[in-house]
Amino acid sequence: MDLTTMTTTINESPPFVSLKAFEVASDALIAILPEDELSISDLDRDEIAERIERFIERATMTGTVLDTPDDRKTAQALVDFWLAKLYSFPRETRSKQGPSIRGDTLLRPFDRETVKATVANGNDLLASFRRKDAKDAGDSKSSLRRILLRVAPWLGDDGAGYESIARRMLLRTVRMPEGDGSCEPVTVKRDDLLSLGDHKRTREVLNALIASGVLREEPGGLISLRYEALTRQWDELRALITERVAFRDTAVFWAQRARADRALTSARQANKALGDYADLNELEREFIPANISYRNKKIVAGAIACGFALAVAWAGLRVGYLTWEDAEVQQAIQTIVSGGDKRSTEEAIQKLAKFGRPIGFQSLPLEDLDLREMYDRDKSPPIADFVKSAIVRVKFIDATLRYASFSQCKIYDAEFRNAELSSARFDEAVIAQSNFSGAILYRAIFDHAQFNGVNDFSNADLRSASFRNVAIIDGELKLAGTAWWLAFGWSLPQIEKFADQLKDTRIEEAKGFNDDISLRKKELKNATAPEDRVRALNKVAWTYATYGADLKVAKEEYAQKALDEVKRIKGKTEAWLADSRANFTDTIAYIWLQEGNPKEAVRLLEQPGIVDANSDSDLLFRYAFALHALALEKEGDEKERLERKAQANLEKSLRDLHYVPSHELYLLRRYITGEFKAQLANLSKEAN
Repeated sequence: MDLTTMTTTINESPPFVSLKAFEVASDALIAILPEDELSISDLDRDEIAERIERFIERATMTGTVLDTPDDRKTAQALVDFWLAKLYSFPRETRSKQGPSIRGDTLLRPFDRETVKATVANGNDLLASFRRKDAKDAGDSKSSLRRILLRVAPWLGDDGAGYESIARRMLLRTVRMPEGDGSCEPVTVKRDDLLSLGDHKRTREVLNALIASGVLREEPGGLISLRYEALTRQWDELRALITERVAFRDTAVFWAQRARADRALTSARQANKALGDYADLNELEREFIPANISYRNKKIVAGAIACGFALAVAWAGLRVGYLTWEDAEVQQAIQTIVSGGDKRSTEEAIQKLAKFGRPIGFQSLPLEDLDLREMYDRDKSPPIADFVKSAIVRVKFIDATLRYASFSQCKIYDAEFRNAELSSARFDEAVIAQSNFSGAILYRAIFDHAQFNGVNDFSNADLRSASFRNVAIIDGELKLAGTAWWLAFGWSLPQIEKFADQLKDTRIEEAKGFNDDISLRKKELKNATAPEDRVRALNKVAWTYATYGADLKVAKEEYAQKALDEVKRIKGKTEAWLADSRANFTDTIAYIWLQEGNPKEAVRLLEQPGIVDANSDSDLLFRYAFALHALALEKEGDEKERLERKAQANLEKSLRDLHYVPSHELYLLRRYITGEFKAQLANLSKEAN
């Protein structure tokens, strides 16, 4: 489990980052209030009252990041509600004294100067990124070449400059909800941002954004905007958001005009959107390849008609004009668009890959092609786009196709063996008789795909891949040697079927498991600082736990050591220590639960400071399982009490906090029974 952000005293915790985060925390706090306040113990009553006090303290500080009158009015109303609740909450064993003065519960003034300073830092940083990019570019691009880049984006770089990476990272910290005309801040994982380009460069950019104060990093590598107010008061970010909203508006306009070619935008803008936006909706995913395909055909046709671009290359003008490589690339694109014979198409696609250029064509008929080893695995490849293509007997063996899109493709008898397909998209594809064995499908998306015949995923890396609402028709998925339960979206019947079919699987012998554990142990070996060491210890234990392997080793040699050693660390804030303790305790409790001891799991999770109103969705989900598992061992009123509590936490985790479970559904399947099972199935169906 990654470290999560938990509430402690205001001196050690930041304000809520936005009004939405504030409201979510308030709803979570309401959920823990007992129906009958007089029926609970004095100890529980005191603990709840203290949580309310801590919440009020943190809530009032949230005023420093709320700049609009409506947001401040809403926030103050919530503070007043909890203040009234605190005064009315009966407490017998401790002082009934609430907050000392009314002024302590007024929202703090918006800290305009701090936000201004952050904006200035952000502007300076982006300016420095532009200077770096200009220096890297040097004098390699002549005036004519720059003009050509505007009409032929495939002739340029892959968009992975410093400023481009910074832009993509900033856009990842906001999301545009479906049907809305604005963006709202969200929290993203550090690793997701580091995957947006060359790892060394993305790390440099991300660290600089955090150091400038534009972004903030929370425990566990969670990244968010420092202030929600930046979306309104920072011109650079506001311009990116405006451009994002405009792109969706353009896609909607295209749909309203019966998807006419004249309503399309530029291929450059479409390519830019594909790389920059992580919240593309279904319409936008159709709009982008339509643009790329139409504009590429138009540009190539124009180039052929006037003979300009190719004439420059063929004339041998190497300096300041099109290079020989550019001419080769342009000729390859012409071959693909014009629909040449199989061998010519194969050679043209491989040529684009050889030169590190993107493949952005829609509805290609690809048959009997050998596209193995496409792109260099040691480099960050451009995005390959095969949307709506017919792919028949094509070999992508050992290809590197991270972020590639095979959405809505018809794929038959294709070979993806040992391919690098991290974050690739196969959503709504029809896939038959194809081989993904040994492929890296980390975070790949197969949502709403239809599988026909036998499709081989044996020994593939399916960690965090998504299989929501897939249909397996007249065939099966071969999953031998694969930790298939680390993927998201399997239905409960599918999990039961796979578990029965693969009951003899020894995941400890699988290459993927051993590679993952070896990597975590290497991180542990290289950890020098005490705080890095305890995190690394827990990561090893958590990796064992999510695979369901070597649980005794995980608990005794790693998880318990992490929990013991964190108590001896000096110089860290109380917030950091509380987060770490909760995180490591959750790991041990999860292992106890897998070992069939829900009583110990519940005991650990109900220690003070482990599960509270601000706990993350995954922790609450496993807590719900532990409560239900313990209820199965009880009778009468105690059983009913535990079941009610379990179902309340399950609903909060899945419906309110939108947790999407994966490994728990397989590793804890013995506990999925009765009303709990029905509720789990219904909530999962709602989420999908």
